[in-house]
Amino acid sequence: MSAETVLITGASGFMGRQILRPLRDLGYEVHCVSHGAPCDIPDVQWHICDLLDAVAIDGLLVRTRPSHLLHCAWYTEHGKFWMSEENDAWLEASTYLFRGFVAQGGQRILGIGPARNTTGNAKMR
Repeated sequence: MSAETVLITGASGFMGRQILRPLRDLGYEVHCVSHGAPCDIPDVQWHICDLLDAVAIDGLLVRTRPSHLLHCAWYTEHGKFWMSEENDAWLEASTYLFRGFVAQGGQRILGIGPARNTTGNAKMR
């Protein structure tokens, strides 16, 4: 793999898919993660992965060895995502992903998505 490899979670979602071509055009080796069908964008590698599964995360990081991580995956069901208990699971999974990324030598993380605070109201981090 090249020295500049980016892993994009939620790559088929609203925010993730917007950055695929620009990163590819900048010369990054682009690895995309989604839970469903991949987008039809050439020169990116797609991985189907359940990011709520720690074993799946470990395997993904070993396969891709990214130097950069753009984390856009989150629970996004319209009308429910702000207060959903699923946010707690995603926060835990995201923390696990970040720690694994750093442990395998990852350099930069950008995380995008809501998280619940202690009052139960969502906020951006």
